[in-house]
Amino acid sequence: GKKIYAQICSYCHKTTYDDKFGPGLAGISERRDAQWLDAFLQDPEKMIKSDEYAQALKETNNYNLTMPKLPDMQDEQKRADVIAYMGTLE
Repeated sequence: GKKIYAQICSYCHKTTYDDKFGPGLAGISERRDAQWLDAFLQDPEKMIKSDEYAQALKETNNYNLTMPKLPDMQDEQKRADVIAYMGTLE
């Protein structure tokens, strides 16, 4: 998970609470459960259409950016690995 994060996620997300292009991911597993994170990582646009928290993330993004649907995040194991890694961020 850490390696995938470094290769893909770190361009837009910090491992702290500070925002980059996207929100900081420290404490994310306390704000959202693994099922929510899995659904969001698999299809952010779909979640934005159906989930209030995802909509709020889009609306409050300082750069007017939306997380893209990433090819690597279509793999269930890679998503699980990234979610497990994000759970270690405090």
